[in-house]
Amino acid sequence: MSFSIEVKEEIVRYEFANPGEKKALLSSLARINGTISMRSGGVTLEIRSENAKIAKLLFVIIKELYNVDARILVAKKMKLKKNNVYLLQVNNKGIEILEDLQIYKNGKLDHNPNKDILRNTGDLRAYLMGSFLASGSVNDPASKHYHLEITTHSDKHADFLIKLISKFELNAKLIKRRNVYVIYIKKSEEISDFLRVINANNCVLDFEEERINKDYWNSNNRLNICELSNEVKTIKSANNQLEYIEKIYAHSKEYLLDEKDKKIITIRRENPEANLQEIADIFNSLYGTNVSKSGINHRLRKIKEIANNIEE
Repeated sequence: MSFSIEVKEEIVRYEFANPGEKKALLSSLARINGTISMRSGGVTLEIRSENAKIAKLLFVIIKELYNVDARILVAKKMKLKKNNVYLLQVNNKGIEILEDLQIYKNGKLDHNPNKDILRNTGDLRAYLMGSFLASGSVNDPASKHYHLEITTHSDKHADFLIKLISKFELNAKLIKRRNVYVIYIKKSEEISDFLRVINANNCVLDFEEERINKDYWNSNNRLNICELSNEVKTIKSANNQLEYIEKIYAHSKEYLLDEKDKKIITIRRENPEANLQEIADIFNSLYGTNVSKSGINHRLRKIKEIANNIEE
């Protein structure tokens, strides 16, 4: 089961506090996935879903709110995965229901609901819950990228959803993809907050746990990469220093070195993978003097200069 389906099925299990929240959820679902058609018996309202549990929730809500003759039809998609498609079909009171949901007004479709549908915070949350059930998706938190989106066919409705999401201090963005408008969030923290808004609290816990684990391992990987890079640099520098030392002795120029230089050369030869601080610690331990890391670096730079002068 994908993470998107887990979120949707948790929303379906949510116990709504009052009929107003159910109406808000139904309004957003019908606005995104609903169609109306004229038939011999009158106007028919259909709301489409690819999830049987969502279709069942719609059936229960619309029967409870409007006491209408409703049924669920099942069809199979002919493309891609060929999943089942569930159609909630209402053959009577279709126009009255759309008018009550603020979708059909004065003989034409309206893109956005008004305050009669969204009266309080609970209604706002329910409307976003319905929008996600209708066309929402969210990447699995274990995947490489974070991404949550909701699609709609109306640019005005997309702008409305952006403003509605912003009421919860979330920064959603909008793009057009072919013939639909996509409202999306990419920041992991904001995706987590959006899941809280739509009352998918168990999924929030799963999302946060996976996100923390991934961030921890990414942080460790960055540290490991930095440590490995430093080790490579240390080994490369040490090899160069050993080459400089061999060149000095090969050309009998060791008389240009003082006793402290020669002691450091001995330590470097015996500890080819040691970094500057480790050489300083070994020197201080052996000779009881206080030589700093920068002091060791100064001596090794002197050795490099002597070797370069031999080449010249």
